[in-house]
Amino acid sequence: MYDISLELPEHVVVSESAIQNVDHVEEVAAVARNLMPVRARKDLSEDGELEVGFDETAARKEADRCLQCGLICYLQSGGESKKAS
Repeated sequence: MYDISLELPEHVVVSESAIQNVDHVEEVAAVARNLMPVRARKDLSEDGELEVGFDETAARKEADRCLQCGLICYLQSGGESKKAS
């Protein structure tokens, strides 16, 4: 898209990189995620994609919810990343 390479430099994270290490946020209301709509079982075999995606209104609502705190919300647990919300 826009002719921007998807390749990452070899050393994306270096010893001088600032890494977020957040285990909680303050003054951000907890709001449930919007679930991605999925196809009916009969349509899944025809289309092959489980999730149908958000329409623009739902996508904006989810983005507003997700980006309210300004953090990348991945928890570090035993060396692996897990999506937090």
